[in-house]
Amino acid sequence: MSITWPVIVRSLPGAAILPACAARGSATSARTAVAAKIRFSIGRSSILGGCLRLAYVAIEALGLAYIGAMNEAYRRLVDAFGRGWERGDPEEILSVFTADAVFVETPFSDRETGHAAIRRYWTDLPANQAEVTFRSGEIYVAGPWFATEFRCTYRRRRSGEWVDARGAMFCETQDGKISEMRMYWHRNP
Repeated sequence: MSITWPVIVRSLPGAAILPACAARGSATSARTAVAAKIRFSIGRSSILGGCLRLAYVAIEALGLAYIGAMNEAYRRLVDAFGRGWERGDPEEILSVFTADAVFVETPFSDRETGHAAIRRYWTDLPANQAEVTFRSGEIYVAGPWFATEFRCTYRRRRSGEWVDARGAMFCETQDGKISEMRMYWHRNP
């Protein structure tokens, strides 16, 4: 089985480095971007995928380009989500979700669907958590999906006890926002 996703390699002189990956579009686009397709294969090896992986490594080693536009967009979503959590600001958290988004706190939690339900979930946090810090790791991307690990520390307002929560979030996106977020996490204590 293979999945093919279109990607854009920016700031790459395509004909000089990868003659097979000629840019399409206007002359301006041709100078600044190369349209490519990456095929991810499950099972037998993929010659196309192997060539593109090799080309990607060569491009990165030369410092000529990056394949990261989606990564940057997803990083902005995760950072805004984290800032909202740190500030106890449900509106900032909601800003990363589509209007009909689904939020699942843990694998066996109820699904919170839509802004009103997600807002209700996050509204009680400031009453229970203080001095919140949120950090996330590298973002792994496959088309409209991304995943990242996170660490959130906070002090419980009632007891003063510090909590260290670590986990992962798996997100699907639509039109530049998160349409579904599933979290898997554990806390100590």
